[in-house]
Amino acid sequence: MRTKKLITAEQAESARKRRGKVLPPPSEAYNLLVMIPQDLLDILVCPVCKKPLVLKENGESLKCGHCHRVYPVRDNIPILLIDEAVTEP
Repeated sequence: MRTKKLITAEQAESARKRRGKVLPPPSEAYNLLVMIPQDLLDILVCPVCKKPLVLKENGESLKCGHCHRVYPVRDNIPILLIDEAVTEP
C-alpha cells in the first residue's frame, strides 16, 4: 500500500520545474494539502450565516470570517455540519 506524502507548495513547484512542467495559476489549481478544487471553494458558504468560507493555512479546515466558525475537512471532504464546527476568535 502506498502512502501519501505531504509537501509544501515550494517543494511541489521546485519538483515541477525540474521536470519541465509549468504550474497552473493559483485560481485554477487545487490546494496542495487538501484537494478541494478552487471553484468549489469559491461557492462554499457557512451554513449558519451564509458568508464565504476560507481555507485555513493548515489546510485542514474552513473558517467563516463573519461568525468565526471553523468547519473540519476530513478525507478532502468539507464537513459543513453546524454541530461539527468550533468557534474561534
